[in-house]
Amino acid sequence: MSVTITVPDELVEKVKTVVPQPDVEKFFVDAAQKQLREIMMARMQEEYRRAHEHLPRKTPREVYARLLKEVIAFESKYKMSSDKFLPDFESGAIDEDPNDWMAFYRWRGLAYSLISMEKRYGFRRGEHNE
Repeated sequence: MSVTITVPDELVEKVKTVVPQPDVEKFFVDAAQKQLREIMMARMQEEYRRAHEHLPRKTPREVYARLLKEVIAFESKYKMSSDKFLPDFESGAIDEDPNDWMAFYRWRGLAYSLISMEKRYGFRRGEHNE
């Protein structure tokens, strides 16, 4: 759907001083599209801010400590280190827990998240992680 708009003559004349005549209409369309993208981006940022402002902020150390606690719980429950679990599970040497088939997938995700944080932040098991 096309809409005709009125643009003040002085604005059109200013644009003509910097844009070749055949491109004037495209200039205004591009400007409108750019403005629309900026408005939509601002709305998305505001929506994201509102959705997350109530969530408590956690430091990387706090996130690492929580992940480590969860990984240790899996290691204790299944009497196996994550270093042994990951290759065994991924190679198919061990199957899912028959009582909780998602458990090993959660453990795998937690273990890789823990490894990622150790690489990124230099955290190590055995350090003060509280």
